[in-house]
Amino acid sequence: MKFVATFHSHYDAMMFFQFCKEREITAKLAPTPRRLSASCGTCVVFDTQPEIDYNDYDVGSVYFDENDTYVKIWHSGE
Repeated sequence: MKFVATFHSHYDAMMFFQFCKEREITAKLAPTPRRLSASCGTCVVFDTQPEIDYNDYDVGSVYFDENDTYVKIWHSGE
């Protein structure tokens, strides 16, 4: 499984990436795919969906990546 989180700023992306590393979740920083909207252009791709409040890390949206077809599973403010 692969998930993609988008962010409003590079700082937010770095903080979420650090969160994943500390919990031994396989993750990487990457450019946001063109099909997804993001203010900063940086996303975090990770393999396990953590049980957290994404608002704590100012995540914009979280998508499940199903063979490069992105399904939104969480969005801030919803």
